[in-house]
Amino acid sequence: MNAGLYCGWGKYEGHRFSKGLAGQYPWEVAEMYWQEVDFFVQLGQAKNYKCAVSVLKSVRSI
Repeated sequence: MNAGLYCGWGKYEGHRFSKGLAGQYPWEVAEMYWQEVDFFVQLGQAKNYKCAVSVLKSVRSI
């Protein structure tokens, strides 16, 4: 997983592209978000948990 686009690392692109595809491919985008959540949780530390929560909010909106 490319960590360069995530919270606090380089320029944060958010989910700009995946949000546009969520209407057409909701299950695939949700799976991608869940993988991102898993990535942050495995890193540990409070700042990464905050990023995971942010991603979970995106999953909820799909």
